[in-house]
Amino acid sequence: MSEYELSTQKRKTKSVYVSTVISIALVLLVTGMLGLLLVHAKNLSKYVKENIVLNVIVNDGTSEGDVLSLQKDLEKDPYVLRTEYISKELAAKNLKEDLGEDFVQ
Repeated sequence: MSEYELSTQKRKTKSVYVSTVISIALVLLVTGMLGLLLVHAKNLSKYVKENIVLNVIVNDGTSEGDVLSLQKDLEKDPYVLRTEYISKELAAKNLKEDLGEDFVQ
């Protein structure tokens, strides 16, 4: 073989080597990113499931006994983590504190 053919072959070999290394590095990077995404997606899913808040507003004429009965029924379900009853007066007080002014006036 001539020197020209040898230098051409060496150049091709180097370019194949470099492209192979880059390709493998990119595949490993993408695989790692996918694994990281899956791990975080599982944690995010768990967080969202545990922190869904549902507000139930009952009519004015509903007795406190009916509300507590509803609360006990909800607490029996396995997918309910906790319940909290906030009276109309307490909700008004909390809103007043959040707004910094009396919302009724």
